[in-house]
Amino acid sequence: MSNKFEYYGHVENLTGADVIIQAGEHYNFKKFLAHSEVLKDKSPYFRVALSSTWAKREDEKIILKKPNVSPTIFCIILEYFYTGNLPLDQHDGLTIIDLLIASDELLIVHDLLGHIQDHLINVKTEWLKENFSTVLHVVFEREACKDLQNYCMDKICWNPKIIFDSVDFLEFEEYILVALLKHDNLQIEEIELWDYLIKWGISQLRQQKEYLIEDLKVDLDENSPPLNDINDLSNWDKRDLQDLGEILKDCIPLIRFSEFSIGEFYDKIWPLKDILPSELKQDISLFQKNLEIFPKSILSPRKPIISINSVIIKPKQASKIPDWIDQVQLNSQINSAIYDDPSFGPCFGKTDLDMRRQFNEENCSAKKRCYKHTITNTSKFAVDDYEVFQVLCHTPLKNLNNLCSSPKSDLLLAGIPNQSPNESGIPQQHDTEFVNQQHTNHS
Repeated sequence: MSNKFEYYGHVENLTGADVIIQAGEHYNFKKFLAHSEVLKDKSPYFRVALSSTWAKREDEKIILKKPNVSPTIFCIILEYFYTGNLPLDQHDGLTIIDLLIASDELLIVHDLLGHIQDHLINVKTEWLKENFSTVLHVVFEREACKDLQNYCMDKICWNPKIIFDSVDFLEFEEYILVALLKHDNLQIEEIELWDYLIKWGISQLRQQKEYLIEDLKVDLDENSPPLNDINDLSNWDKRDLQDLGEILKDCIPLIRFSEFSIGEFYDKIWPLKDILPSELKQDISLFQKNLEIFPKSILSPRKPIISINSVIIKPKQASKIPDWIDQVQLNSQINSAIYDDPSFGPCFGKTDLDMRRQFNEENCSAKKRCYKHTITNTSKFAVDDYEVFQVLCHTPLKNLNNLCSSPKSDLLLAGIPNQSPNESGIPQQHDTEFVNQQHTNHS
């Protein structure tokens, strides 16, 4: 245990320090000397913890133990309290997340939390992408992290598979899944969402049965089907299906059954009818027999984030474009004023002047961060309409197929607004296809 005290502020003020903060535990432990008035001024948490009712004293100093906050994090917090400095660029993403957690616990919810969230969103963008699930769990538990919550939900709504295809999706807590399913803007086919939900439920049921085996020291019936194979669900006995339904009881009503075709309904839903709440089961059956009947228990279809006036591409198809851009490994650096963000779609500007459409608002923002001259309007504002075009190459449509044999990969999206398939040269009898264009030269 180290006896070394660390402090911030002027040396002449050290004699007035009356608090010893013991941060961390075991080998990661350090003592900090601080002033109670400074701590109380910066945080309502310290106003309570250092009050006469709660404070513990030794040798006329208040002793405050915080084993769940590492010395590194407390050092950053104290530096911020005493100097106003917050050198986030000197720390990695995980340290900044730990700082966010500690700031929320210590009720430092104003400037500090705002700076942390802004830094993660605008500077640690790649780290957020690589550690998205970790960040999601942290911010969903904390009401003060609204900026990061909105950022994460925007990402998920545009590209839900960053969550549903993640390695730890099956370990997600139910409250996160419920929050996602409640959103009207998830850009994913409902049949896919149903499959993901069933997989998640099976994983939870498997864990329950494993715990039961461990606790009771008994084996499952050897005739029980494997719980990790969705294709065998129709062979489960009624009790297993009811157990699965109990696990998913808060999630199933959030599925938009109004989006299922009759074929999807009888192929995917009806074999698992025993997991449905009885009232919902009846309403779904009536709805599939007569689509003009819309019971209250069946939610309306999800809304597209973007409205596309096109006979070529549907909104949910458009939401997949960012995935394809990632697959062809286009340059992710934002080096032009107009660009296509993988999560937000067409955008203009970055950092100071940021124009993009988020799922929950259509506002833009201007922030004074790195421009020399002051921005006139730093508040949020709305843009009536704008269009973004990027020319990747100039090639006649008739030669498009000939480009697909070249070695380099790029993405060509061609749209002719307000035209019928015949006018745009696309045969009516064919479904829409996107071309992953191969070419070597841009012109």
